[in-house]
Amino acid sequence: MISFQLVAMVLLAVGLVLYTIGSLIYFARHPKGVDAMLQIPFYINPFRSPPASPFGDFIRGILTDQKSRWWCVVGVPIGLVGFVLLVFSTVPLAQIGLTTALVVVYFGVRELIIRRRR
Repeated sequence: MISFQLVAMVLLAVGLVLYTIGSLIYFARHPKGVDAMLQIPFYINPFRSPPASPFGDFIRGILTDQKSRWWCVVGVPIGLVGFVLLVFSTVPLAQIGLTTALVVVYFGVRELIIRRRR
């Protein structure tokens, strides 16, 4: 294992731990946040107006709560940096480019089909 990958794994783990602590603090202070998170739909019909998102309320709540804000605002960027470093140090650059291109084409075609049906 390359030391670069080890640093990336440590950053990812530290970010996840900090975010988990912040979200648990939020859930302990706001029990209704758990109920809101359990009502997130797994499938959203693109042809209907989107429902009110309890996930947005959860993110807004975590970032505005006095006790959980610091944990999440620090933990998420650290975890994202660790994840990006881990991906770039593990996966070849050509494969990342090909996968990104395929995802862009897929979602672009999907968006065109949705617009044509409206």
